Amino acid sequence: MSRSGLVRHLLTLAVVGGVIVGLSAETARAQPAPYTVAITGVDDGTLRPLLEATSSLVQLQDGPAPSLIGLRHRADGDRERLEAALHSEGYYDAHLNITVSPHGTSASASPSPSPTAVVTLAVTTGPLYHLRHVAIIGTALPPGLPNAEALGLAPGTTARGPLVVQAEQKLRDRLGDQGFAFAKVIDRRAEIDRDAQVLDVTFTVAPGPVVRLGAVHVVGLERVDEQVVRERAAWVTGELYRPELIERTRTALTKLGVFSTLSSHLADRPDSDGTTAVTITVTERKRHTIGMGVTFTNAEGLGADASWSHRNLFGGGEQLRLGAELNRLNIRTLTPAGLDQADEKLTADLRKPGFLAADQDLTLSTAAINEHPDAYQRQALTAGAHLEWRLPYHLTLGYGLSGEQSDIRDTAGFTMDTLVGAPLSLAYDTTDALLDPTTGYRVALEATPWLRMGDTGDSFVINRLTQSLYQDLSGEGDWVAAGRLSLGTILTSNPTNLPADKRFYAGGGGSVRGYAYQAIGPLDSAGHPLGGQSLAEASAEMRIKITETLGVVPFIDGGDVYSALLPQPSQAFRFGTGLGVRYYSAVGPLRLDVGAPLRPSRTDQPIQVYLSMGQAF
Repeated sequence: MSRSGLVRHLLTLAVVGGVIVGLSAETARAQPAPYTVAITGVDDGTLRPLLEATSSLVQLQDGPAPSLIGLRHRADGDRERLEAALHSEGYYDAHLNITVSPHGTSASASPSPSPTAVVTLAVTTGPLYHLRHVAIIGTALPPGLPNAEALGLAPGTTARGPLVVQAEQKLRDRLGDQGFAFAKVIDRRAEIDRDAQVLDVTFTVAPGPVVRLGAVHVVGLERVDEQVVRERAAWVTGELYRPELIERTRTALTKLGVFSTLSSHLADRPDSDGTTAVTITVTERKRHTIGMGVTFTNAEGLGADASWSHRNLFGGGEQLRLGAELNRLNIRTLTPAGLDQADEKLTADLRKPGFLAADQDLTLSTAAINEHPDAYQRQALTAGAHLEWRLPYHLTLGYGLSGEQSDIRDTAGFTMDTLVGAPLSLAYDTTDALLDPTTGYRVALEATPWLRMGDTGDSFVINRLTQSLYQDLSGEGDWVAAGRLSLGTILTSNPTNLPADKRFYAGGGGSVRGYAYQAIGPLDSAGHPLGGQSLAEASAEMRIKITETLGVVPFIDGGDVYSALLPQPSQAFRFGTGLGVRYYSAVGPLRLDVGAPLRPSRTDQPIQVYLSMGQAF
């Protein structure tokens, strides 16, 4: 081979070798890169959790980055987000230094082809800034605007970004409450004085005209009468706009149960009379529905119910519901000889919204009942008329008349009763949902005087006070603490002659879990519940969401039934505790609770299992 040929051959080998080395290096860089993240320079108070929640590096570190290059890109993308988070907490001079060490030590003690990289987020917070001046400027500003303290921006307050954003919303809300429906904060300017380490904030406001509410226009109706919607408007023509009036109207229309969607908006300009029209757009739900449900307890067995409903019977949002229930289906009752021991119930209810007043509903109800709990056997026909009047301040007043004819057999023998009652109730409810509340408070006071027709002429009054509280500890509805307290007493001159079905009983899935239905309280010699004249119950549970559709609920319940007029402190509570599982479906939570009695009697089982829809309370 000539000298020139040898040179060309050596050059070719060098180029090929370089390409191979380069490809090998590129292949190495493209390998998945597991990593850990270390944050330095901040304490474990509020900053560290904020940075961890903001950082993509932290949120994605359970899986490797696609490569070291991808890891560095991920780190570069975190810089702007993390610095913005630091600024939002008042650290406007904060600096962030991000380093990626590709040859960090692996979590395993044995050699690994892909050692764990270490990403260090070194934070220098700098000084904490505070608020100095807050100004509200604009043309034709109304009197009575909130000052800096009312906005939560008092001088000297930490200059946190969320506080400024919240103050802007408070300002809009205050203007809305004064009738300025179209008010806008057109500019929010924050000026940093780095020498003084303070922040000055200026809101520029365009209040717009004062709005007085006028006519209601309805769009989207098919079978519902338009007057039904108009009657639920919470304002009179010419009344000053307030957001609360629009929200009350929306709530009243939603409670009709005939609309699947609902929205409202104000006209762009006032009518000739100076008022501004409100357009309400609705979508009607299907008129007919069929519902079915299943319950289960290991003490009582299966229960099933079915219903058929008409949501708009006469065009005014009237709702007719026909229902059937079959309970206590177990090995003993599911035989030809035992089937007549199952519980049966047929119901018919007609609800007329806006009866005599837009905020008052009438419900007519009737039922045929054949039930066989451990305490008694009862066959009854019932009928009632009940009015529900929605008052301001989250109050609802209920009143009506009830009547029933019943045949009851219990340990005292057989009785036939004709009863007339006048149920009264007052409820206060600030909760955010009916079936699964996460915040708010409920109080319900019920009193029902009953008159026993016939020769005895006995009368008695059943009274019950129930309170429940819901506190969202996480702010996201994932950790909800819930508690309930219920007290009851029956006023009567002849306690021994109370109908068995009107006495108080405790135990079961909606009472004290861990015990069977009606199992708590006085018992006869055969272990059958006798019921009592007074009652006390308390419950506490923590509703913890694990995923969007699954949660767990540890709980403890307590209660007892008393033969005296009032609960007796000397008689200790019967407590039960356990754990529940919740499946959050589109129609509400499906509840499975397993409870055990802490003070079991000779008749109590080791555990009780309850399956039903909705929370326990």
